[in-house]
Amino acid sequence: MQPKTLAIVVTFLPLIVMNLVYVMSATAELVPSCIPYLDGCTSISRAARRGNAIFVFRACMIVQAVFLAGYWLIARQWLNQLAGKALRPATIMCSLGIIASLFLILYADFLGTDGRIYRYMRQYGIIFFFTLTPFAQMIMVNELFKLTKQQHFSPLYIAVIRYQIGVVICILTLGLISLFLSYSGNSTFERENILEWNYAVLMSIFHLGSCLLWGDVKIHISVKQRE
Repeated sequence: MQPKTLAIVVTFLPLIVMNLVYVMSATAELVPSCIPYLDGCTSISRAARRGNAIFVFRACMIVQAVFLAGYWLIARQWLNQLAGKALRPATIMCSLGIIASLFLILYADFLGTDGRIYRYMRQYGIIFFFTLTPFAQMIMVNELFKLTKQQHFSPLYIAVIRYQIGVVICILTLGLISLFLSYSGNSTFERENILEWNYAVLMSIFHLGSCLLWGDVKIHISVKQRE
């Protein structure tokens, strides 16, 4: 799978799946019918953990995690090639992204299981995924922004980088709002769900920028025979 195709998959797969499982659960009357992005009648986990939705969600999120790990590996190599040298922040970005992917697998694997230990595994899995992924995204846009000061980029590159910076700012804003609501005592079930659904969307559409930037990026595999 070439980088552009991979970026398209990691962008749209979670968006399709989380909406699909909600429709499946709402149709089966396992969750209330609403527009979760605006009403917050249920969380993503509640929509995905019962009925047939759990099988769709679990399988697709594990696949998504594997693709995300590949995405961050390519992103590291791409940044290094743009800079013409190995960038330490790119390595940190890649490490955070891969660790976040592992926590996504942990979350998906234990979703729908009973028991206190399993509940903790799910909670820590999603918390670390939702925390580490934006950090990796921030490092990526920061390195791209610094490169724009050192090199000449096309208007498309500049526009996409600005788009990704805007997405990261929105993610940080939602994170701060969630913290404020929690510590001020104004957090409600619906408000937290609204933030969660929109936060997940923002994390996914960040990668849309890579779909545009990686149009000419190719992976070449060469095999050399030992003499």
